[in-house]
Amino acid sequence: MTPTTRTVEDLRRTLHETADSHPAPSPTDLLRDLREERSRRRQAGASRGAVAAAAAVVVGAAGMQLLTGDDPTPAPPAEGTGSAVERGWVLDDGTPPEQADGLLLLETVPVPYGGADDLTLPGPGGATSDGSQRFAVLWCEVGPDDSAITPPSLRLRTPAGPTVEVPCLPEDDPSQVTVTPVPLPPGEVTLAPTWRGDVPGDGEAVLGIYREASSAEYDFPGWPDPPLTPPAHGPDAVVLDPGSAAGDGTVHGGARAATVTLTSDSSLELWRGVPGGLQVDVDGVRVTDDGDSGAVGGDAWQEADPELRDGVWDAFTAGQRRTLALPEEVLPGPGETRTVTVTVVPRAGEQHWQVAVLATGSEPAAVAPTAPSTGATSEMPQWYAGHRLVATWQVPRTGVANRLELPDELGQDGAEATWALRCPGVARDGGVVATGRVTVDEETLERVCSARTQEALYPVAEAAGYDGTVVTPGSEVRVAVPADPEGGIALVAAYVPVPFEEFDFEAAAEAPQGWDPLAAVRGEVTVGHRLDPAGLTDGTVTEVTLPPDTVGVRLTTEGVGRVRLLVDGSPAEGWGVDQDGWWTSWTDDRVTSVPVAWVQAPSDGGELTLEVDGYPGGAVEAEVLVVVPE
Repeated sequence: MTPTTRTVEDLRRTLHETADSHPAPSPTDLLRDLREERSRRRQAGASRGAVAAAAAVVVGAAGMQLLTGDDPTPAPPAEGTGSAVERGWVLDDGTPPEQADGLLLLETVPVPYGGADDLTLPGPGGATSDGSQRFAVLWCEVGPDDSAITPPSLRLRTPAGPTVEVPCLPEDDPSQVTVTPVPLPPGEVTLAPTWRGDVPGDGEAVLGIYREASSAEYDFPGWPDPPLTPPAHGPDAVVLDPGSAAGDGTVHGGARAATVTLTSDSSLELWRGVPGGLQVDVDGVRVTDDGDSGAVGGDAWQEADPELRDGVWDAFTAGQRRTLALPEEVLPGPGETRTVTVTVVPRAGEQHWQVAVLATGSEPAAVAPTAPSTGATSEMPQWYAGHRLVATWQVPRTGVANRLELPDELGQDGAEATWALRCPGVARDGGVVATGRVTVDEETLERVCSARTQEALYPVAEAAGYDGTVVTPGSEVRVAVPADPEGGIALVAAYVPVPFEEFDFEAAAEAPQGWDPLAAVRGEVTVGHRLDPAGLTDGTVTEVTLPPDTVGVRLTTEGVGRVRLLVDGSPAEGWGVDQDGWWTSWTDDRVTSVPVAWVQAPSDGGELTLEVDGYPGGAVEAEVLVVVPE
C-alpha cells in the first residue's frame, strides 16, 4: 500500500467516525431553518407599506389566464428571449430587481404561504399609481420537477368577478423558465388571494409590483460588441430587415415593406439586436398592439402587454425575440392563402432588427438566388461612363430581399462594383418609385428605381458621387425592390470601372450630363473666351487666364480622348472629372458638356490649364463662359 493511499483511507475513516459522534439534523429541521432565513432576508428588503398586488409568470407550459370557473386551462407560454435569468428577473438576497423588461419596481410585498390577507392596490395618487399600467411578478419556493407535485400558484379574485391565476417563478433557479409580467387592475381595488397546488407549509413568496418605465428613466444596457447575429429561418419564412425595400415614405422614412403570401399557420417573429422598437402592420392592421392605444377603462387592463406599448413592440435587451399571432382579419382560412403587405417601422434605431413572417405560402424562388445574364441588354448598355456591365439580374418586386448569384468575374481581386436599378413598369406611376436597397455583405446602398434608363444609370455616370461596394468571392449580395401591386420585375445591373486605355469608346452609349450646371446662374451666360481648336491637339498643354465673372468651361469633343483641366495648378472639380482632373465624354460621338462650373458664385479669375490626350482625327473645342449680371 502506498503512502498516498494510506493517507486517503485514514482521512475517510476519521470523517466517518466524526459523523457518527454528531447526529445529523432531520431534513424537516433543515428545511424549516432555510425557510426562516429566507423569510428574514425578504422582510429586510421588503416595503412595509400596506400595498399588495397580484402577479403572474409564464413557467413551462403554465400561463396567466383570466378565469370564470374553478379549473382554468393553462395558456401557452409567452414567446420571449431567453430565460428569466437572462432578462434580469432574479432575486437579489430576497429582493426583486429594480428594473427589467422596461419595468421599474414600485413595491415589494411578502405573501405568506399559510394564508394571505386581502391585497389592496391604491387608487390614483397612491404610492404605486402614477397613471401608468402596473404589472406584477411573483417568486415562490417551487418543488422539484415531478409529475406527482402540482406547482404552486396564486389565484386572485377581483370584486368585479374576473380571477387571475398566478403561477410561480422559481426563486432559487429561474434559469430554465421564461417570465411574462402580468397586468394589474387600475385604480384602488382589493384582491382576494388563494394559494393552489403544493405550497410549503410555512414561509412566504415574494411579490414585485412594477410599472412601465419611460425611455428617459430606464437604464438601458449597452450595445453588444460585436453585433449579434439575427436568427436564421427556414425556406418558408419571408424576412424583412434593414436591407429590405422601403415602404411608404409618407409614413416613416425608415419603413420597410414586402408582399407576402400568408397561410392559416402564418405568424410573426420579431428580433432586435439592440434595444429599440418595431411597429408592424399587415394590410393596415396593427399587429404590435395590445389595445392600449385605443382602450379606455373597463377590462382593457386584462390585455395589457409590457412589451407592446402605443402600437410598438419594445425590446429592452439586446437579442430580444417575440412571436406574435396574426389577427384573424388578415389570416386566410385552412388550406387557403392570402397575399398581404407587411410594413415594418423601426423605432429608436434603424439597424439591427428583423421581422420574419413564418409558415408562408411563398414560392422558394422568392428568396433563392437569381441567375445573372451577362452581356449587353437593350435595357442596360454594356459600356457606359467608364464602366463595363458585368451582369444583370431580374428581381421580383415584392419588397423582399433577394440574394443574387454572383458570376466569378465580379468577385475577382476584390472588384468595386457600382449598382443600378431599373423598374420597367413604373412609367405608369410617373417614372419613379420608392427606394430600393442593395446590400453587399454588411454594407447597404440606396438606389432609386426608375423606368428611365438614364435615371437608373446616374450612379454609374457620376460614380464619384455614389458609393460603390467591394465584392469578393465570398460576398453575399441581396437586392430588395419596393413591392408592385401589379407584380413585375426590376432589372439589377452591376458595373465595374474600366481604365481609360481599355474602355470601348466605339461601342459605348453616350452618358449625358444629367443636369445643367448653369441653370442656377443669375444673369445671361455668354462666351467670354473661345480657344483656338488648332492648339487643342494630342499632347498639347494650353493655359488661359480666366476673366472675371467666369461661370464655366464648355467642351465639345469628337473621337477617342480625354482632357485634363487644372485651375491654378490644382485638378478642377466638376461633372465627370476624376480626382486627377481628367475628363472624357466616354464616347467617340460628338458631345458638348460643361464639366467645370462655378455654380454658387462666379470665379474672380485665375489660370486654367487644358492638357489634351488623344482625339486622333477628331476635334476638341473649348469655351470659357461668363455671366452678364442682370
